[in-house]
Amino acid sequence: MESTRAYCCPIGITRCDRGDTLTLSHEGRHGRHGRLQFDLGFSTSIPVPQFDPANIFFIEDTNAPHDGGKIPTEKIMTDGCGFMNGAALIHIAQHLQLPTWPTTVQGRIAGAKGVWLLHPTDRLSTAPPRIWIRDSQNKIKLPAPAALDRAHLIFDLVGPARLSAEPAVDAAYSEHVV
Repeated sequence: MESTRAYCCPIGITRCDRGDTLTLSHEGRHGRHGRLQFDLGFSTSIPVPQFDPANIFFIEDTNAPHDGGKIPTEKIMTDGCGFMNGAALIHIAQHLQLPTWPTTVQGRIAGAKGVWLLHPTDRLSTAPPRIWIRDSQNKIKLPAPAALDRAHLIFDLVGPARLSAEPAVDAAYSEHVV
């Protein structure tokens, strides 16, 4: 009860006998969620394009065959991976002053998080920025995009994709093996 004294007892009482089971202990208040909030404070995400609600689309994941019912995570082939059109990716490149525009970015928007790839057909720079969010990316169920606050329509960029040495070596090796 000591940890709840300041939160459940009037000033001047040194011991709390109320038995307040709804008040969280210090660990409950500052434990897991406190660490998450601390990490969020050091987030280096960059707000980049704001999407028009009419240009935010929700699409289903591509799944491997399964026995029905809830789809097991290992059967979701597009887990956490949506699309963004060329205009949106060009906007991101211009905002970051990149020499070329990325084909893959990681970020958050409208309760969703994950990776977005260049859309296979919507690549024009003259189109309005568009984004396709997969079911597996949608972490927080928000109202329809038209009803969202402006803050939910802005893409928070965690970073563009960068090719590391491992996939480059794998690709070079695979080319010689095949």
